[in-house]
Amino acid sequence: HIASGGLMGPGVESVPLIFATLSDSFGLEILGTHYPDGEDAIFPTGTLVYGGVTFIAYSAHAIGSSPDIQVDPYEPRLAAFDGDWNLLLDTKVSTEDGAGHVHPTVAAIGDTLYYAWSRKSTTGSPAPQVLIERYQLDIQ
Repeated sequence: HIASGGLMGPGVESVPLIFATLSDSFGLEILGTHYPDGEDAIFPTGTLVYGGVTFIAYSAHAIGSSPDIQVDPYEPRLAAFDGDWNLLLDTKVSTEDGAGHVHPTVAAIGDTLYYAWSRKSTTGSPAPQVLIERYQLDIQ
């Protein structure tokens, strides 16, 4: 499975997450879309299937915000979907300003989900700080 953020620009009202599968001949089959409430979804760089649940780590900010990430930084988000692409969870991982497009990544070791993302430095340095959040997984 792959996930993609939609295109941003003038006249675009909302940017969804797009779920697809890629065939052996590189044909793309759209499985579904998800529109986060009041937010544009972009840069879904982390995907993970665990226990039949697909987790997608992505960046988001308010619909109609400036596309300039220095003016309106993105925040890290995590969405989870069942095998039929029904939404199970869509939550902000943090409300802190991300650095750039946040570049979220997810991985699981045992029953722990790790979510890594980049935030703006709290020391004023131009280099981002990478944070790793941990969540206990309990999937039945």
